[in-house]
Amino acid sequence: MLVAVLTYLLLWGRLVPYSPLIVGFERKTLERANIYYHGGQILPESIDSIGEFMTQLETLHTLSYQRKVDVLFCASEDEERRFGGTTVRVITYPPYGRILISEKLRRESCAGDKPFADFLKHELTHALIDQNISVYRLLRFFPEWLNEGLAVYSANQFGRGGYCKREEVIVLLRQGLFYKPEWFVGPFRRTPKEAAAFPVEDRMYFAYSEYGMIVDDLIKTYGKDKFQSYLHTLLKTGSPEEVFQQSFGLPFDQYLEAFKARIVDSTAESKAL
Repeated sequence: MLVAVLTYLLLWGRLVPYSPLIVGFERKTLERANIYYHGGQILPESIDSIGEFMTQLETLHTLSYQRKVDVLFCASEDEERRFGGTTVRVITYPPYGRILISEKLRRESCAGDKPFADFLKHELTHALIDQNISVYRLLRFFPEWLNEGLAVYSANQFGRGGYCKREEVIVLLRQGLFYKPEWFVGPFRRTPKEAAAFPVEDRMYFAYSEYGMIVDDLIKTYGKDKFQSYLHTLLKTGSPEEVFQQSFGLPFDQYLEAFKARIVDSTAESKAL
């Protein structure tokens, strides 16, 4: 009975994102990725550029994918929920960096309503991280704000596909609205009350965009080499607080105050408002 249940979960249920086998799909084999889809589904054209996107991200972060990336196009919300327990537009699962794409995002992308390439680059950034870190370190030591901020920055999603423009983030930060990184929690953790009450309609898009700006600011303030050293160290060892202090010479909380001050005092971006 146990074997039957496990087999079902691995092939057709909640463990599909972690299964060594993928069944029930048609497969398109590319040089660096396997694309799984259902008959009759029209795929976004930019899926054929996935290898190019992967190379760009490897160059950007001086990391390498350790295996092909699997991309699964779900046929319905029910299938997406059965595989991943969620109905978000797209999600990536460690350790393989397997990407599940909703039927909703596929339809939106084919209709030109969502920039599929941006969403794909975002998830490929997660996949790159997933393939270069242990699951334990990812869940225990790799900050959620960094994971999402890195993905937004890498895909340059500011002002696209629902994400906030840089200028919009600046305006809200100047109003004292700051979605604290510790509010953005990963799986198995409860969202703090302050986060749930955050007075911005699309608070997740705002938070993701804000964290993307933090990554951008770290690179501009301390240099790309120092940021990459921080990222690569955090993938392998140390607590996030220790690695940040060692990499940038100040505690993360102190950096955040300096970041907000730079945003509040900046004038260049405000000209675009």
